[in-house]
Amino acid sequence: MLDAKQLRDAFEKDYQLGLPQLDKIHEEFVTLLLETINSSADAFIRNFQRLFEHTQLHFFEEEARMAAFEFAGFAEHSADHALLLQVLEQMNEAVAKGETDTAKAWLNEQLPEWFDRHTRTMDSAAADWVGAHAVG
Repeated sequence: MLDAKQLRDAFEKDYQLGLPQLDKIHEEFVTLLLETINSSADAFIRNFQRLFEHTQLHFFEEEARMAAFEFAGFAEHSADHALLLQVLEQMNEAVAKGETDTAKAWLNEQLPEWFDRHTRTMDSAAADWVGAHAVG
């Protein structure tokens, strides 16, 4: 099972997609993920909110880029984003009430696996498409 620290350690080697804006926002996401996981109890709620807001912006920008280049896999890709945002929103509501144990476990055990799969498949395909169509 991949955890957040392993994700960070492998970032440059395994998760750079060749689009500077996308690579930057992905790196910020991984950094925020680790900061949130490693937060004190007092800071966890605030950092989870930051991660949630960053992810919303991340997906908005990514989807705008895919739409601008008429990415063929847009519907599936954005549906995957929507599912994750739904889980993050539910977790964020629980965290805001002080219910942090499930969110902490999910951040360290599930979110890195999602990021790995999503980046290696959907984001990689989208980056290839955008890169090919931006040049031509």
